[in-house]
Amino acid sequence: MVDLEPHHRRLHHKAKVIHIGLIPLALIVPVLWIYFAYGTCQETESPFMLRVCGLLQLIPLLPALLGTIVLGLMVWDLVRIGIQHHEKTHGVKVHAPHWQHAIHGYNVINEHHRRHVRAAAAIVFTVSLSLVAWLILESHHATH
Repeated sequence: MVDLEPHHRRLHHKAKVIHIGLIPLALIVPVLWIYFAYGTCQETESPFMLRVCGLLQLIPLLPALLGTIVLGLMVWDLVRIGIQHHEKTHGVKVHAPHWQHAIHGYNVINEHHRRHVRAAAAIVFTVSLSLVAWLILESHHATH
């Protein structure tokens, strides 16, 4: 049997980062961006600040990017669990990780931790979709 306790802890910590940190970050970053974009960037006249304001247009997507990175790290943990499980059950050393190992790793962990993984994925998806929809709406209002 594969010792899953270290993997469970890592998955749990990463899921907690997404649960506790991503939603407040997704609410705070766009508000700060609006304050900066409509305050500072509307009144700027220097070419340097115009360039900076142009680059900062993607800042509202930062929470989605961070959530996707943490979710990717969770998938990597699942790949490692799947590889460890494969090596224990088949007795064959795995030379290259594959996506199938993440599926096997997900199937090996208990239901409690599967719920954490599913909830984290749902939160990242919802926050990302909401931020993209908000940016589309903002760009539509900015042009009309």
